[in-house]
Amino acid sequence: MPTENGFSFDALVNRLRIGSARFALEVRDSRAFYIVFDMLANSGNLLGSPFRLRRKTLERFFEDWVPRSSPLYLSASTEDLRQIEKWVGHIGQQLDGIIAKRADAPYRPGDDHSTVKIKNDRSADCVVGGFRDHSIGSARNELLLGLYDQKGHLQICRC
Repeated sequence: MPTENGFSFDALVNRLRIGSARFALEVRDSRAFYIVFDMLANSGNLLGSPFRLRRKTLERFFEDWVPRSSPLYLSASTEDLRQIEKWVGHIGQQLDGIIAKRADAPYRPGDDHSTVKIKNDRSADCVVGGFRDHSIGSARNELLLGLYDQKGHLQICRC
């Protein structure tokens, strides 16, 4: 799902946890996008085909069937290491990660050693000031969290 800092899988998952009335508003006000990087079937099973062929099939599918206004997007793909390094250092900071696949490898469900997921890990130093659990009387679960700002001052928020 797009956010002001890039795409967020966490925001998409959190959106699925809300009630149906609010969900309809969320869908209307903030569209989710699906970025496709592999194709496992068309009129036939493509699991045994190498990624290179599956990718070409996916590209043809997008050319022939997916309208430009669709929330489906075809991921970028390259075999150029310099281009990949640029993506990881720049575009990769806006995504949850990058998938790297061997071009000659078939898809192996459950045990795919030919695929590497490069996660975009983020971290923050914070202070947990307290936690209130709704099961022992609080109105809801609450976390009192402190984050340091750029001047080194502790800013408190309830999450």
